[in-house]
Amino acid sequence: MPHYTTNKLPDNAEKFLKEYSSTRKAVTVSQYRASLSNFFRFLIIKKLDLSSLNPEHIKEFDLDLKLHNIGLSTRRDRIHHVRTFIIWLENKGDLEHGYGKKVFPNFSAETVCPSQSPLPVLAEDFINVLSATYKPSTVSGYKSMLRGFYLFHNKTKRAAYSIDRKDVEAYMIHLFKMKMMPEHRKQRLLALRRYLDWLFEHKKLKTHPDELVSPKDFPKGEERLPRPFSVEVDLEIQKRLEKEGSLDYLGVLLLRRCGLRVGELRNLTIDCVGQDLNGNWFLKVPLGKLNNERVIPLDPKTVEIVERIKRHHSMRPEPGTKTIYLISHPTGRRRGIYHFGAILRDITSDLAIPGKVVVHRLRHSFATSLLSAGMSVTSLKELLGHKDIQMTLCYAAVTQETLRKEYFAALSKVQTRYEVTHYPLETPNFRDGIRRSFSDAIKYILKYTKEHGNPNPRKLEIMYGRIRNIRHELSVLLKTDLEEKSSAQ
Repeated sequence: MPHYTTNKLPDNAEKFLKEYSSTRKAVTVSQYRASLSNFFRFLIIKKLDLSSLNPEHIKEFDLDLKLHNIGLSTRRDRIHHVRTFIIWLENKGDLEHGYGKKVFPNFSAETVCPSQSPLPVLAEDFINVLSATYKPSTVSGYKSMLRGFYLFHNKTKRAAYSIDRKDVEAYMIHLFKMKMMPEHRKQRLLALRRYLDWLFEHKKLKTHPDELVSPKDFPKGEERLPRPFSVEVDLEIQKRLEKEGSLDYLGVLLLRRCGLRVGELRNLTIDCVGQDLNGNWFLKVPLGKLNNERVIPLDPKTVEIVERIKRHHSMRPEPGTKTIYLISHPTGRRRGIYHFGAILRDITSDLAIPGKVVVHRLRHSFATSLLSAGMSVTSLKELLGHKDIQMTLCYAAVTQETLRKEYFAALSKVQTRYEVTHYPLETPNFRDGIRRSFSDAIKYILKYTKEHGNPNPRKLEIMYGRIRNIRHELSVLLKTDLEEKSSAQ
């Protein structure tokens, strides 16, 4: 990895760094300088102008960094720094309006704000009270959601605690326009509702929270099936991760082979693997999403992967602590939660994969592959760390291999049964058909009179004679014998 350079940059870049140095640490400004130095070197080599960029040029810049042996995480930071610089130029008027969105189509202006929206005093008190009973990750989620609300609410120029129904409705529309998933919108509204209860209890809110946020405001959740990778793609991903062989890539491979969540992978310590009294290897998963610990048995190949990770490890504890995490930066700092997703997207960029490529799909592949191999749902529940069997049953709905086998096995039985019971259909004889029709008519009349009585036997006898006469006349006309061999009467 090249060292940070101190070469002078173009005037607009120097102004950008000078302005950022007032709110950023010196090491951060040095990282921005290195990123811009790499970028302007790339522009000179490609003979490109700063005002004529497009998304393809950014991809070429990423490839250029890769060819200079810069790791994925650092490349992402470099591109983020360049994006921030371009947005700064756009805000200064040096580039046309909307230029940043054109060069970075997935760009969101809120991601490069110089500072997050500050929270009012009572909101900070609310967060502090939550920290006494909830996990740090949950408290961080509440804080992030409230900052997002006040980032929107402050644009209305209203007081921090002046919130009415129109404000809530406008916020709901804002979340919808951001194309946020229904479940995420629901979480934000739940956090807002709990915060409004807090304000009402402290007499800072005039309107009762029930009138501001009602149950009908929460979007209906979507019950999505797990989305495992196909068997071919799953095997190819594991093959590529193992071939890459660096610490982070092996970490993603460990996640796949053990069915871990991303947060659980981040929290694994260097001593997470052990042996029981029988010499069997196991992985101890620390407290995770559902606040429970579990043990996962390890096969020899997975144990070897862990040993390879340790050989690449710097063995440095996370700054400020004595904890050494299994998957970490060379400085000891844990990797960010989105870091592993970037690795997976990078290694599958040339594969035709339907749907969005996210790390959690590896957990889906882990679960469905075991179910297809015959593991019981109850055993899989313990392995995945689910508290409710209903959470595990959703994987049974997508075990396509088992479903396919059972379907075709049943289909073959159906086909066999139809083949065994198949008889050729014969065309009915015309003479027998007419004869049977006359006979059936007389039988039904006799049955009806027997069940309901015969009101006029004389007239019924005359009618029988007419039927016999019609049969005889039809026999003469068609020149065929339609007479009964024995009387049905």
